[in-house]
Amino acid sequence: MQLRTLLICAALSAAAAFSQEPGLLGAIVTSDRAVAPINPALTGTWVALGRRAAPPGMQVPPPAPLFFVFHSDGALTGSGSGADSALSGVWLRIADRKFLVTYCAFNYNEARAVVSIAKIRMTTQIDAAGRALQGNQEVLVVDPDGKVLFTALGGSHSMVRFSAEKPADFDAFLAKE
Repeated sequence: MQLRTLLICAALSAAAAFSQEPGLLGAIVTSDRAVAPINPALTGTWVALGRRAAPPGMQVPPPAPLFFVFHSDGALTGSGSGADSALSGVWLRIADRKFLVTYCAFNYNEARAVVSIAKIRMTTQIDAAGRALQGNQEVLVVDPDGKVLFTALGGSHSMVRFSAEKPADFDAFLAKE
């Protein structure tokens, strides 16, 4: 249960840290070099910090980094840290700049045997510039037989859009024939 809780909590934990000055996210996305997409939408790659709510009686784990890729057909893929599997899910626009997201991840033990499956349900809102997402989430965890182990509410997340960035020699590159 400790590993499962740690894995689940790790994926959602990072959002609270992002509400402060984002060290990891600020290092991954260099704002002064980023090239903003035209007609921003949810589709694309996002760097996230998530903070999962802890199940009753458990300590809330520290924030954890994740990557999300929102595909134009409503599919979601991604990856997290720790012993979680890749993330797979779906997203749906529900209002202007507001979205529902549901994804799942397998949680493994040290021998890479599945010990639980986490389903995360998120509400998220994109900022007016199309560069950041923030929202809330809940997690449902079941064992490999489908028995509900716990549901935890109160998680949160923050994400920044991953953008193409210009290297230091970009202007010289453009000037080359």
